[in-house]
Amino acid sequence: MSNHINLIEDYLDINHVEYQSIENNIEIYPLENDLILIDINKDRILIKTQEQEYFFYDVNKDFFKKLEKLIF
Repeated sequence: MSNHINLIEDYLDINHVEYQSIENNIEIYPLENDLILIDINKDRILIKTQEQEYFFYDVNKDFFKKLEKLIF
């Protein structure tokens, strides 16, 4: 789990995205869009926006594509 968090944080840092990480949750504050929440547990990863929820089972290419689309 911590590996997933580290990968996501590295991605956000590289792309200069403002975020806050608290335990197994990451709050992302994109400039143009609403708050994005990421909840990581042992079974799944949830990306939640004001309108939708997206479930993933790993931090992979599809996860980062979706995250990029939501942030930028």
